[in-house]
Amino acid sequence: GILPEFIIPAARGFAIKDVAEAQRAFRKLLSGIRAFSIFIPEEVVTRIIYGDPRSVRPHVDTRNVTIMFTGIRGIMQMSLNEEQMLSVITRFHKMMTSIVEQYEGTVGEILDEGLLVYFNAPRMVSNHATKACEAGLAQRQAMNTLRQELVDDGWLDPSDAFLRLGVGIHSGSVLVGCIGSAMKMKFGCIGDAMNLTSRLQGLCKFYDVDVMCSEETCLATSALVCRKLDLLQVKGRQETTAVYEIIGQDTVVTMTGTEATQATQATSASGIAAGPMTTDSSSPKSEPEQEVQPQTIGNGALTLPIPKSNARKKGPPQFLLPEEERSD
Repeated sequence: GILPEFIIPAARGFAIKDVAEAQRAFRKLLSGIRAFSIFIPEEVVTRIIYGDPRSVRPHVDTRNVTIMFTGIRGIMQMSLNEEQMLSVITRFHKMMTSIVEQYEGTVGEILDEGLLVYFNAPRMVSNHATKACEAGLAQRQAMNTLRQELVDDGWLDPSDAFLRLGVGIHSGSVLVGCIGSAMKMKFGCIGDAMNLTSRLQGLCKFYDVDVMCSEETCLATSALVCRKLDLLQVKGRQETTAVYEIIGQDTVVTMTGTEATQATQATSASGIAAGPMTTDSSSPKSEPEQEVQPQTIGNGALTLPIPKSNARKKGPPQFLLPEEERSD
């Protein structure tokens, strides 16, 4: 058998050499696995190594997933050479990927100046909508840190409005698995939820916010504060879609309508998370158009509609342009 064949050479002095070769082969295998997991999700690599037959052929499963598109806005407007541009993008990817993994997300693709992230795929994640939103808030804070680092390096003027974060988050049912053919495959998701999430990320610039989510995600979250931005008819969808800005963590704060509006605006501009805001009916109201009427949705997540005085005069587009036709 196999065991005697290894024991006999040991008596003849060949055991040390055989073990050393086995160790080198094992180290090469581990190194290859680590390198492989840089390019595709580690969970997929693990399934391939353990011989899961479905991991090496096209297949999909239906699953409710929270999808995140995150990226830098305005980087092309900065006066950077090629080396500096690569440095900024690399630092951005490193910071955002670390945050995603901390909140149990999986980076599906590197999108030049951004990331495509899945929560609850390929591995199962509990409360994936909440974790995705919390990751978005953490990315917003990390972006502020990156901006300050670039200011310290002399690459960015503090007064410049460049280098903003844009995060779109949506939860929905998609097809998850290995997509392609026997010749070439990748792990990914297929479905309307992917298209909607991408469009939400593109709308961050229009609404001048950093982190946006759909109503489906907002309803599925807990201990978070969201502000209702608008009701949209997104191209490719029959039904309207409510969109929200993710403000911050849920802590008890009581404010008047005007104070809530000002705090929401300040939070959006500064990137500092704020708690839920409730209007105090006993407090005097300043102007009717500044009045903010809160409503409770989901598991305690509060939404604050945009005050009428701050609403855009012409309103949002009823149909969003395809991604390839949008300009950053």
